[in-house]
Amino acid sequence: MDENKITYEQEVALVIDSQYSIDAQIAILRQKDEKPEEWAKFNAFCEEVKKKVKESRKDEGQA
Repeated sequence: MDENKITYEQEVALVIDSQYSIDAQIAILRQKDEKPEEWAKFNAFCEEVKKKVKESRKDEGQA
């Protein structure tokens, strides 16, 4: 394993962080019950990111 490669978890976090700051992520999670639509949108985005990263790593033989 190449020590310079980022992990699956790091790659997912980088993509999510590129769209949502850490502060925004915390706010969305904290207000999940008050703003369920906003949380659902964020959650769907996160799940899609995880799927795409997993697929790209499988294609590269890194899954």
